[in-house]
Amino acid sequence: MSVNKKTADVVSVKVKKGEIVSLSVIIGNGHIGSSAVKFRFVSDVLGQGEIDNLLIGKAEDIEGKTLRVATRVLQANTNKKIILTHQFKNAVPAKFPYSDEMADSHDVFTQVADYKFQL
Repeated sequence: MSVNKKTADVVSVKVKKGEIVSLSVIIGNGHIGSSAVKFRFVSDVLGQGEIDNLLIGKAEDIEGKTLRVATRVLQANTNKKIILTHQFKNAVPAKFPYSDEMADSHDVFTQVADYKFQL
């Protein structure tokens, strides 16, 4: 069993003043996994485990901050293809799909993504 880690480049996400932003993480293709969500350089974790419509904050409160989403897939199905989607509500773009492949279905895959919010 090996551990594979992929870190994506920081992505700018536009938010609109007065809007409340939330996040869902979809781990697809019959995988077993979980996520941890927090702002960079802040120790408090906003959410962990299954992330479904997690409140991130009001646009003007999160503007300029970078959100880190770490998703770990502990077991893939037999085709070994990883499919993840980070989906924001009240943000543009709203959907960030990721895909990869593991050498063995029992490998561990970790994907780290950073999103910087801008008004």
